[in-house]
Amino acid sequence: MKHSSPDKSKTTQQVPNGNQNAHGAKEIPKSDKDNIVSQDQTQHPYNFWHTTRYERINLIILGGILFVTTIYAIFAGLQWNIMCSSMELDQRAWIGAPIISGNWEVGKPIIVTVVFKNTGKTPAKNVSDGRLCEIIENDARPNFAEEQFLESQTVASEKIRALVTPQQEITLITPIYPGLQGVLGDDIKEVLDNKKRFYIHGIIRYEDMFRHAHWITFCYFYNASDRSYKIYKEHNDTGDN
Repeated sequence: MKHSSPDKSKTTQQVPNGNQNAHGAKEIPKSDKDNIVSQDQTQHPYNFWHTTRYERINLIILGGILFVTTIYAIFAGLQWNIMCSSMELDQRAWIGAPIISGNWEVGKPIIVTVVFKNTGKTPAKNVSDGRLCEIIENDARPNFAEEQFLESQTVASEKIRALVTPQQEITLITPIYPGLQGVLGDDIKEVLDNKKRFYIHGIIRYEDMFRHAHWITFCYFYNASDRSYKIYKEHNDTGDN
C-alpha cells in the first residue's frame, strides 16, 4: 500500500508581525513599551489621592519629620547666635567712665589725672584717647566739635595704641598752667572764684578680642565750692555694641 506524501506546495506558513512568547501571545517591542509608559505618565500625572493609603501615611509622616527638622534647625541656629553674643558680652573688654582728680590751688602746679580701667575679662586692644581742656564761662557749653576736630587731625602714627589687660588701670596726666591750650593766668583765679569753669572732656576708643570697635565719651568740670569734679550733663555716652 502506497502512502501519498503531503503536498509541500499546498503547505503555508504564517509569519507573525511581532514576536510571540511561549503561549503564542504577541509581545510588544521594548521601544513601544517606553513610549506607552511615557504617554501614560503625561496623561496621568502623579496625584496624592490616587496613591494607596499606606503610601499616603508614609508621605504625611515624612513631611512631618521634614517640618520638625526644619523648625529645630532654625531654633538651633538662633540659640547658637544668642549663645555666641552672650559669650562675647561676658568675655569682652569693658572700659568704663574715667575717674578725674586733681586739686586747684593758687601758686601750685595743677595736675589733672584721668584714670580709666578695663573691667572686662579680656584685654582691650588699640586703646587711644583724645582729650581737650577748656576754661569758659559758667553758662557756656564746652566745644565738643573742637575735640572731634583735634582727634581727626591727629595722624595714625601719632596716636597712642595701648593694650590694657583685664583689671588694669591707665592714668593720663594733664598739667594745667598759663599758656596751655589758651589758658591765661587770670583764668585759673576765676575758676577758683567760681566765676569760670574748667572742663576736661574727650573720647576713648578701643577694640575687644572679637575685633569689635568700642568708644566712650566723658566730660567733667571742676567745682571749686567743694573742690571736686562733677559729671557734665552732656557728652557722657558709650557705643551700643
